[in-house]
Amino acid sequence: MRVKLQLVICNDEGHEETVTDVITLNKNNQRLEQLGLTLAEAKQLLSTLQRHLLQHQVATFLDTRSTCAACGALLKIKAHASRSFRTLFGTFTLDSPRLEHCDCTRHQTSSFRPLSALLPESVAPELLYMEAKWSSLVSYGMSLDALKDFPHSTALRGGAFHLLIESHPR
Repeated sequence: MRVKLQLVICNDEGHEETVTDVITLNKNNQRLEQLGLTLAEAKQLLSTLQRHLLQHQVATFLDTRSTCAACGALLKIKAHASRSFRTLFGTFTLDSPRLEHCDCTRHQTSSFRPLSALLPESVAPELLYMEAKWSSLVSYGMSLDALKDFPHSTALRGGAFHLLIESHPR
C-alpha cells in the first residue's frame, strides 16, 4: 500500500493556496511491526510538516512587513540572511531579510529585520519547556538520552542542554 500525505494550506477565506507533498510511505500490512507509523516515520513526518508550516508562516509574516506602514511603499531589501530556529520538531533555517526603512518618516535606525519582532529568541518556548521539565526530573545524562526520542533530537546539543540545566534552579 502506498500512502501519500499532503499539506494543504488555505487562506482565511478557505481557498487553497498551496498543496505540498509531505511524505510518501510504502506500507506493508503483512506484519505487526509494519502497521501504522514507525517512530522514524513519525519524526520525519512531523519535521517535514513543521518545516513547511514555518516557511509558509514566516513568508506570510514577512509579506505583511514588507511595505511601509505610513505610506504603503514597498520597502527595499538591504541584505539577505538566515537564522536558525529550534523547535520540538527540529532545527530550521529561516530567511531573515534586512529591510530599509521608508524615507517618509524618521526612524532611529536605517534598517531592520522584521523577523526579529516575531522571533525574539532562537528557541521555541515549547522546546525550552520540555528541556527544563526533563532536566528537573532526572539526571543530566538520563535527560539527554530520553530527549533523543523526541523529533528534535538531531538538533539537541549537549552543551546547550547543560547550560539550560545550570540556568534553572531546582
